[in-house]
Amino acid sequence: MESPCACSGTLKFAHRECIQRWCDEKGSNVCEICLQIFEPGYTFPEKKAKLDVAVTIRRSLEIPRPNYDPENQGFITASDDAAGSNYPECSAASNRSVSCCRYVAIMVFLLRASGIILPFYLVMQFISAVQLAQRQYQIEQLHRRINSGGLEEEDEIEHHPIRS
Repeated sequence: MESPCACSGTLKFAHRECIQRWCDEKGSNVCEICLQIFEPGYTFPEKKAKLDVAVTIRRSLEIPRPNYDPENQGFITASDDAAGSNYPECSAASNRSVSCCRYVAIMVFLLRASGIILPFYLVMQFISAVQLAQRQYQIEQLHRRINSGGLEEEDEIEHHPIRS
């Protein structure tokens, strides 16, 4: 165990192999904690110069297709359909399994969404019902006061019929 830098405490001592591995990984012989250079004897690899070369891969990714006519791309001939059946991943069974997977994914998404939306909807309906009950109770209390003569304003107002 050695103390290669000015660190103290439990960080003061480390194995020489561990310190050399840190130097190789970092590409530097400076301690990350105390920012001092490790004692002589530790090496690190030179940093490789980065090349600034632009690479165009557009044409290299295109697959050559014989008898390709972009103007009639929407039309599929019987020979093209028969050629597609040679590949098992293009069979009708794989199309069914793909659409089944899509259906399952959509159903899972809808169930997750309903797990959020349905409780929110129920809480909003409950709040609306409570508010409606409060309004009806207030209206009922108002009608009781009016019918029992509990409103003083009603007694003070004189009603005069208008004759024409």
